[in-house]
Amino acid sequence: MVHSQTYRILHLSDIHFGQVNSHVIDLIPKDIDLLILTGDLTQRAKPSQFNAALAFFERFNCPIFLIPGNHDVPLYNFFLRIFNPYRRYKKFMKDYLSDFYENETVAVFGLWTLNPLTVQSGKLYSKQLDRMREKMSEIPFTKVRIITAHHPLLHIDSSPGAPQLQKILNINPDLMMWGHEHQSSAEYLDPEQEKGPILLAAGTGFSSRTRTESNSYNLITLDVNHIGVEIWNFSEDEMRFELGSFENFKRSQTSASETEA
Repeated sequence: MVHSQTYRILHLSDIHFGQVNSHVIDLIPKDIDLLILTGDLTQRAKPSQFNAALAFFERFNCPIFLIPGNHDVPLYNFFLRIFNPYRRYKKFMKDYLSDFYENETVAVFGLWTLNPLTVQSGKLYSKQLDRMREKMSEIPFTKVRIITAHHPLLHIDSSPGAPQLQKILNINPDLMMWGHEHQSSAEYLDPEQEKGPILLAAGTGFSSRTRTESNSYNLITLDVNHIGVEIWNFSEDEMRFELGSFENFKRSQTSASETEA
């Protein structure tokens, strides 16, 4: 359960080792309870880049949960990308391959959303969704339920009725987290009614591959009834991360009522 003391989660994405802003890496906070990384650890899935990611993980004294992104599989080796896309990722990230993490506060499930045929666009797989339902259906609502993916989940399933997305919503997640677009945001699925899971997108943590937004990270704080989301943006002028926005979301009524019971 979530205790009165807050629980801190650092959400990073698209760090792209092999093409990083080295002066930004040391400014990433380490005083956290859990690190969630939603893909694109590397720029081109090279051994040296995976090793750099592993060295970065050594900075943290907390559990680390991660999933691969489209940059973590071969781009130019078409045969390997189609028939064994995760070979290198699994070799180097062998200690971080679990798709599920649970403790007394949170339960996290990771969806591997790579579509080898197109790379950039994502895909949801029935086998993973079935396993997600199996694992998350056993989780009490007193724990914060988190679903992670690399690709934005609302964009993957845009078919009429969005049946695959509905399978995710059916397990009543508190948070749905992703990266890929290098743009940070935090909002309810239904912002007008302030209902549904919180949709949390991360920018690029410290890669030089920024687009219209500077390097950023998301810091999530959990307490009994609320989920606080801080988005921190790097300022080149001040050479530091500065708070860009803060939202204090209410947990779902089901979660809150069971917590208070």
